[in-house]
Amino acid sequence: MKNLLTLLGIALLFSSVLGEDTKPNVLFIVIDDLNDYISVLDNHPNVHSPNFERLARRSVTFTNAHCAAPACHPSRVAVMTGVHPSRSGIYRNAFGAHGPRWRHESPMLKNAVVLSQHFRDHGYYAAGGGKIFHTLQWTPGDSQNDPEAWDDYRGDPLDPISSDWPRPAITQSTNQNDHFVGKRPLRDFHFGAEPVELNEDQGDGAVVDWAINKMQQKHDQPLFLAVGLFRPHIPFEVPQKWFDLYPEDKIELPPYRIDDLKDAHNHGRTNWHKWVTNNNQWRKLMQGYLASISYVDNELGRLLDGLDASPLKDDTIVVLWTDHGFHIGEKDNWEKFALWDQTTRVPCFIHAPGISKDGEKTREPVILTDLYPTLCELAGLPIPDQCDGSSLVSILKNPTVTGERFATTSFQFRGEDSPSHAIADDRYRLIRYGNGFEELYDLREDPNEFANRINDPSLSEIRAYLTSKLPSNAAPQAKPAPKSPYNRNKPSEAANKPAGKGYTEGPIRVLFLGHKSDSHPSDLYYPMLAQALGRDGIYFDYVTTPEEAFGDAAKLSRYDAVLLYANHKTLDRKLWKNLATYVRNGGGFVPVHCASWCFQNILEFDQLVGGRFKSHATGTFSAKTIEPDHPAIAGIPSFEAWDETYYHTNHNPTDRVVLQVREGPDGDPQSGPEPWTWVRKEGSGRVFYTASGHDERVWSLPQFHQLLKSGILWACGDKRRSDYETFLTKRTPLRYEERDNIANYEGRPEPLKFQFPLSAEDSMDYLRMPLGWEVELFASEPDLVNPISMAWDERGRLWVAETVDYPNDVRDGSGEDTIKILEDTNGDGRCDTVKVFADRLNIPTSLTFWDGGIIVAQAPDFLFLKDTDGDDRADVKETILTGWGIHDTHAGPSNLRYGIDNWIYGTVGYSSFNGNVGGRDHKFGSGVFRMKPDGSELEFIHQFNNNTWGLGLNAAGDVFGSTANRNPSFFGGFPQTGYPEGEKGMSAKMIADEIVFHPITPNVRQVDAFGQYTAGAGYALATSNNFPPSWRDRMAFIGGPTGHLLGMFENLREGAGYKAINRFHLLASADEWFSPVAAEVGPDGNLWVADWYNFIIQHNPTPTRERGGYTAVRGIGNAHKNPLRDKQHGRIYRVVWEGAQASSISSLEGASEKQLLNALSHHNQFWRLTAQRLIVARKLTGLTPSLKALLKNSSGVPASHALWTLNGLGTLDKESHQFALLKAGDPILKRNAIRAISTDEAGRQLFFDTAVVQAKDPLVRLTAFAKLAHFSDKEGNEQIANRLILNGENNSDEWLATALRASGAGNVKRGPLKIMGPNLLPNPSFEEVTQATPREWEIRSYSGTAEHIVVADESRTGKRSLCITSTRGADTSFFTEVKVKPNTEYRLTGWVKTARLLGARGAQMNAHEVQKQPRGSRTNALNRTTPEWRRVEATFNSLNRDELTINCLFGGWGKATGTAWWDDVALHEVEYEAVIEAEPEVTGGNPSRGKKIFETHSVAACSRCHAAGGQGGSIGPALDGIASRKSKDYIRESLVEPQANIAEGFQIEVSPMPPMGVLLKEQELEDVMAYLMTLRN
Repeated sequence: MKNLLTLLGIALLFSSVLGEDTKPNVLFIVIDDLNDYISVLDNHPNVHSPNFERLARRSVTFTNAHCAAPACHPSRVAVMTGVHPSRSGIYRNAFGAHGPRWRHESPMLKNAVVLSQHFRDHGYYAAGGGKIFHTLQWTPGDSQNDPEAWDDYRGDPLDPISSDWPRPAITQSTNQNDHFVGKRPLRDFHFGAEPVELNEDQGDGAVVDWAINKMQQKHDQPLFLAVGLFRPHIPFEVPQKWFDLYPEDKIELPPYRIDDLKDAHNHGRTNWHKWVTNNNQWRKLMQGYLASISYVDNELGRLLDGLDASPLKDDTIVVLWTDHGFHIGEKDNWEKFALWDQTTRVPCFIHAPGISKDGEKTREPVILTDLYPTLCELAGLPIPDQCDGSSLVSILKNPTVTGERFATTSFQFRGEDSPSHAIADDRYRLIRYGNGFEELYDLREDPNEFANRINDPSLSEIRAYLTSKLPSNAAPQAKPAPKSPYNRNKPSEAANKPAGKGYTEGPIRVLFLGHKSDSHPSDLYYPMLAQALGRDGIYFDYVTTPEEAFGDAAKLSRYDAVLLYANHKTLDRKLWKNLATYVRNGGGFVPVHCASWCFQNILEFDQLVGGRFKSHATGTFSAKTIEPDHPAIAGIPSFEAWDETYYHTNHNPTDRVVLQVREGPDGDPQSGPEPWTWVRKEGSGRVFYTASGHDERVWSLPQFHQLLKSGILWACGDKRRSDYETFLTKRTPLRYEERDNIANYEGRPEPLKFQFPLSAEDSMDYLRMPLGWEVELFASEPDLVNPISMAWDERGRLWVAETVDYPNDVRDGSGEDTIKILEDTNGDGRCDTVKVFADRLNIPTSLTFWDGGIIVAQAPDFLFLKDTDGDDRADVKETILTGWGIHDTHAGPSNLRYGIDNWIYGTVGYSSFNGNVGGRDHKFGSGVFRMKPDGSELEFIHQFNNNTWGLGLNAAGDVFGSTANRNPSFFGGFPQTGYPEGEKGMSAKMIADEIVFHPITPNVRQVDAFGQYTAGAGYALATSNNFPPSWRDRMAFIGGPTGHLLGMFENLREGAGYKAINRFHLLASADEWFSPVAAEVGPDGNLWVADWYNFIIQHNPTPTRERGGYTAVRGIGNAHKNPLRDKQHGRIYRVVWEGAQASSISSLEGASEKQLLNALSHHNQFWRLTAQRLIVARKLTGLTPSLKALLKNSSGVPASHALWTLNGLGTLDKESHQFALLKAGDPILKRNAIRAISTDEAGRQLFFDTAVVQAKDPLVRLTAFAKLAHFSDKEGNEQIANRLILNGENNSDEWLATALRASGAGNVKRGPLKIMGPNLLPNPSFEEVTQATPREWEIRSYSGTAEHIVVADESRTGKRSLCITSTRGADTSFFTEVKVKPNTEYRLTGWVKTARLLGARGAQMNAHEVQKQPRGSRTNALNRTTPEWRRVEATFNSLNRDELTINCLFGGWGKATGTAWWDDVALHEVEYEAVIEAEPEVTGGNPSRGKKIFETHSVAACSRCHAAGGQGGSIGPALDGIASRKSKDYIRESLVEPQANIAEGFQIEVSPMPPMGVLLKEQELEDVMAYLMTLRN
C-alpha cells in the first residue's frame, strides 16, 4: 500500500508539471568504461569535460554510485534486469552469444523483464541504439542484447556497433610479438591510443545522430530512448583534436605506489602494467583515455543539444550511468575486473523534471540496480518483484538526506571457487575475496586505498558491521549454456544424431580462384573463409591463375563449386570453354565482388555471372534482403559494413533471382535499388553472386562467411547438399567440456574447452587434404602411442620411436619408452604386426640406420642398437657419443638422417651439445650438425636461431630446416666450419616469405606469436615421383601441431640461395588433437605423417596466472606439468597423391650388388640413400667400376650418388673426380664434386685446376667459395677472394659475399655506375603517335579529370613531348609496361618541365610495382613553374619482377592542378663497379646500427624473442631498462654466452638464445651492445 501511495504521489507531481495523463519520456544514457576522472567528480586534474559539468548543473550527481559488477556484461545485465549478480550468478564477461543467453545461464533471469520491455509493456515506445547490453567493437554478431525488449533498435540489435568503428592504419599490423597486436599488449584484441579519422556516420557520433533524429520525431507514445556510447572503452582511438587537448609531456599520471599490492589481493593482471611501464606507454595510454573522455563528452553535449532542440525538452527524465570504473595503472591494474573503489565507483546523474534538486550532489552510497525501481517510480509504473535495488527518488528530492545505505559489488575472479564481494558506505569499503582474503579501507583518509586496514583494531567494529551486510548465500557463478539458441555458433541438430558410416560424398570441395595482388588480396581472405567453414566440412583448394583453375577440365569437373575472387582481366578461350562447360554440366559457380570485373574479353562471362561491374563509390551500408525465403539466403542475417558500392551493367535477367539490393548509403548517385546479391541457373548448374567483399571489413564478418556458405551450398545443387548433410549427420560430433589446466596465453575471455579425443577413423572425417589426395591410416593406438620419430629399414619396415616419458620423466638409466617395428604383412595397407625392438628407453627423439643397426638420439647419449641373432630385438647397446644437454627435453637432438655425403645429419635445440669427440671439444646449440656414423667425428655446420626441430636434405644435398619459433623455413647456405677458428658469421638464413599458418578451426592454442608457426616440426621434402611434378624436390612439409596442420613451403632458387613460398597446408584438421610432429617420404614414395595426437602440445613457458591464466608447476624436463597430457594415443598416416605409382622396389634386404647399383638411380631418395648406405657400410668395393660408369654415363642426382658412394668406399680417383668437376651443364653433380674435394694440397690443386670458382651457376659458385674457405692457405685464400668479390654478382649476392668474406675478402663499396644495355622504354621521345596518344603508352586516371595530349611546340628534342594538364585537379599518368630482369638494378630518367603545377607531389616518374624498397623507385618531383627542362632520375632494383609499369605521373598520391611535360624518357639496366674497402677497425658501437641488428638480422634478430620499446617477442624477458638493471659486463656475457646468465623469473634451466658471439661479427656485437646500453628506465 505504501508503494502504491508513493507511486500515486509521484504521478500526481508529474501530472502537475507535465499536464493530465502525461507520462515523462526517458533518455537513458549509458557510457562504457568511464571512471571518475571527469571534472564533475574531480578525480583527475585538467580534464576537459564541459558537457558533464553541464549535465551536473541540470541533474543530481551521485558521487558514491557503484556498479553491481566490475565488468561490462554482468553490470549491464544487472541494470537492465534490476537483479544483482549475487542472486543471478552473472559475475563475469561472457562471449560467443547472439542474444540474451544469460536467460539460459541463470534460472533467476529466465523470465526477467528487461527495463525497456517493462516500459514498453506500460505504453512506452522503447527504442535503443549503440551498446546497451554487452558487445564489442571487434566482435561482430557477439551480443547479449534482447531484441524482444525493444520496439526499435538502431541497426542490428545483435551486432549494434562493430561496423561503426574504423581502425587507424597503425593497427592493421599482424605482428603479434609479446602479445601485442594493434597497440594492445597481452591480448589478441585491441588496446592502445592512436588518433583515427571518423566520418560523421562513424563512431559514437552515428549513434548520437540516430538518437537526435528519434527525439525530433513525433511520437504517439511516451518515449523510452536508450543510448549506448562506446568510448572511452578501449581502444583509445578518437580524432586527433581530442588528443591535442592533452600534450603527452603534460600528462599527469594517477597516484601510484610501487608496492601497493603488498597488502592487497593479486588481481592477476600485473603483467599488463609491467608491459606498459617497461615500454614507456603509461602517459601515451593516459593521453588516449583522457582524449576518449573528451570525445564522449562532446557526443554527450550533442545529445543534450538535440534534446534541448526537440519537443521532448521539458518532459524528459535524463539518466546517465557508466557500467563500471576503470584503472589506468592504479594498483598495477588496467581496465576493470577488480573490486577497489577505482573500479566500482561510477559517474551517475539523474534529472527528473520538477522533482530532482538539480545542481546538487550526494555522497549517499547507491548501486546501479537502483536505477530500475527509480525510473519505475518516476514514471508511475509498478516495480517488478525481481528488482533488488531501491528507489532513489527520496534522494533526488533531497540530496542531503542520509540513511543506512550500502553499495555492494560482486565479481568472480579466475582461479577462485567462490564470488568476491565489496561493500561501501559513505566512508569505508570492505572487500572479501572468494579465497578468503580481506581488505578494509577508510576512503575519507585514504581515497587511493593505499593502506589495507583489515587488521587495524580501531576499525574492528566497522569491519564486523560491514561484514554483516555482505551477501549471504550468494549464487555461484552461472554455468555456460552450450545448448542455448542464443549461442553465436549454435550446435546443429545433426551433430547430436548417432554416428554411422557408409556415406560416399563427404565434405564440400570448393576451388577458390584468387590472384597475387595487393588489391583484393585473396591470399589473406581465403584463409579467413577456410577457417570459418572448416569445421563445417567445407574445404577449399586455393589457386591464383586461371590456368591452374580451368586448365584441367577433368579435374575441374570434380569440384562441387568454384569460387572466384580476383582481378583477372582476360581469359583464354579454351579456359573459358572449360569453365562454361563445368557450370552448364551442373557445377556450382560463386563469383564474389570483383569477380564481376574479370575476363573482360569474354562477353559471355557477363551473361554467366548475371551482370558486370561498372563502377563504384564507397560507404557503410547494409544490403536489403528482398527474397528472404529463397534457399540460397534463408536464415542469413543482413550485415552492415563498409564496402565498395558496386554498380553493374550488362544485366542478364534470364533465370536470375535478385536476393538482395543496395539502397544506400546516403548520397548514392544511383537511382533505385541496385541488385546486390543474386542467383541464376545456367544449364544444369547454378550461379550465386554477391557484390559484397572489398576487404577485411567484410571478409572478417561471420555473417559474410555464412552468406557465402549458404551460397556455396545452394550452388552445389540439392542432391550434393543432401549428400553433404548426410555426411554431417554420420560424422561423429566433437564433444567439449570445461576443464582446468588449459592455458589461455591468447587472453581469450575464457580458456578454450577441452575437446574429447576421437578414434582415428572419426578424426579423419575432420581432416582436409587437397582434391586428388587421400589419407590412409597405417597404425594407431593401442599399437603405438606418442610417436616422435619414424624411419624405415632396407626391408621397407617402419620403425617408430615412441615416448611416454616425454616431457618430464627424465630418468637416470632406463625409462618407459620403446622403439617399435610396424609391418603390413598382408598388403592391405594397415599395420598388422608390431615388434618391440628396444624398450626401457628414456625419451628417444630420433633414429636412423647404420651398419645393420640403428643410431638412437637419447640425450645425453647417442646409442647404437643392433640385433645380432635375427629376433628383431636389440641385443647390442653401445654409447657412441655423449654430451647432449638434458635440461630441456624439447631442445635436444633430433632429425637424424643419412646424408648423400655419407655423414649422419641431425639437429639440436638450445639444450645444446657440450662434449669431446675425437679428441676435440665441441660446444654448440640450436642448429644443424653432422657426424661420422661411428661417432668418431662431429661438426656443427649451420647455426639457426632457436630450437631446431626440422631438417630436410634435397636431392642435391642442400640443407634446409625449421625451428620452433616463427622460423618455418631455413636454408643452410654456408657451413660454420668455413670460418677461421674463433671467427663467426652467417651460416643459415630464414627464407620463408611469410611465417603465418592457416588452420581450418579457430580453436588454436599457442604460447605466443599467435597465428604463426610456433612449433615448426620436420622439413620433409617431396623427394620422389609420387608427388605432382612441380612439387618434386621443391615442396617441403612442416608440421604445425599447434595449428592442427601440416604446412607446405615451396623452395625456389634465388641467386645463390633459396626462398620458400608459403603454400598453405597439405593437411589441416578441425580435430584439436591432430598434432603432426613428423613427416617423411617412405619406401613407397608417399608422404607419411606421425600424429602425436594430443590435446596438450605446449612445452614451456610454464603457465602463470598472469600469463596463461593459471599457475602450473615446471617439471624436470623444463615443461609444465599438465594432467591433460595424453599418453594413450598416436597415429601414423600415409598421404597418397592420385598420380602416385607403386614402387619398383619394396625391399633391398639381400639385394645383389647390381640391384643396389640400380637403386642409386631410383626416383625415390629413400631407396637411393638406402642403397648407398648399404654399399658403403658393407664396403662393396667390387662395385667401383660400375659406379665409375654410372658417374660418367648419367647425370645429376644418380651421378652424384655414384660419386659419393665411390668417396665412401675410398675408391674415388682423380680422373673420375675431375670428370665430375668439369662436366658441363650438370650443376648438381658439379656441386657435389666440389664438396667431395679434400682440403689437403692435392685437393686444393684439383680445385683450382677445374676453375669451379668461375662457374655460371650461383649455387655452384657458392659451393666452390665454401670449399675455398676450408683450405689452409689463408693468405692465398684471401688474395683470391678479394679478386672474386669484385664481380658484381659475387658482391651483391648475400651468400656469395658471405662465403668470400669467410676467406678474407674485404668489404665492397659501390663504385661508378655503368649503363649495361639499351633504353628499354618504347617510343621514348613520343614522336610516334596513334589516335592522339603516343604509341605503346596508355592513360591511367586515379582520380579527378585531366587532358592528356602529345604536343609539338614544347619538345626538348625532336618534334613532340608528352603533356598532362588539369584545371580542376587530377591524379593520373601516361604509362607503359616493359619487360625487365628480376633482381636487377635499373636507372629511370626523363626530362620534365612544369607550369603553375600545384598540389600533391607534382610531376615525376616511377616504376609502379617496386616502390616499397629503401631507395624507392620514383624520381624527384617538380612542381610550381619550372620553365626549363630538368632531368629527373631514380635508381632501383626490380626485385622479383619480370615486368614493370613505368609512369609519367601527374599529381602522385593526391591531385594536382596545372601543366607538366615529359620528354626523352629512358630505362637502362645498370651495374656498379665494385671497389674493395679496407676492413674497418672495430670501433665503439653505434646504437642505431645495433637497433637495426636487434630488430631485423636474418638469424640473430633479438626481437624474435625479446621486446624493446613495445616491439618484439615474448619468449624471453623484455629488455626495456636492461641497462639500468644490469652491468655492461653482464649484458655482454649474456650475449656471448647466454647459458651463463638466465634472467630472474624466467622459468627455464637453459636459455633458448643462440650465442651472439657466434652469429655476429665483433663490430656488430659492439653495435648491439651500444643499443642495449641505451635501454634505460
